[in-house]
Amino acid sequence: MKQKYDAKKWFIPLGALVLVLAIALVTKYFVLSKTSGEDYKIYMVAINDNGKRGKRIGCGDSLVAVKWQTVRPNRLVDVYQDMVGVQGYDFGDGLNNPLVESQLSVVSATVDDSGVARVYLSGAFSVSGKCDAERIRAQLEQPAFQFKGVSKILVYINNILLSDAIKQQTN
Repeated sequence: MKQKYDAKKWFIPLGALVLVLAIALVTKYFVLSKTSGEDYKIYMVAINDNGKRGKRIGCGDSLVAVKWQTVRPNRLVDVYQDMVGVQGYDFGDGLNNPLVESQLSVVSATVDDSGVARVYLSGAFSVSGKCDAERIRAQLEQPAFQFKGVSKILVYINNILLSDAIKQQTN
């Protein structure tokens, strides 16, 4: 007795196989092929360094660029995601992360046609005094300027402009 060929019973397994292969190819092309990543700068603070190792900022500190690598596609968002996500990372060499007491995440980061970068962060934000306020302000504002065309940066924390958010914390 001849068996009848049923194409329907092979449709779902064949479709699943094609989907798995497509995902594997996309992963290989967009993720694995970019393992070298792209280099960016995030910023940490050398306390009482007085501008010797980087840009001098309030209270006699230095804002120090740290080479960082990411493989994700949106560059401005990546830098801020990485920077607010490194609270426990030890940079050694006397570098401090003033955001260590904050638990922030990136909502969005964009640059408009006039060169204004807007970074929206949300979460718990902590500032302990005037010197810490200057460190955090520099650390959150400087990274955007490494991107071509950025002429101004506006950082918001929980939809409040950074300068106002700092004032709320220090009053």
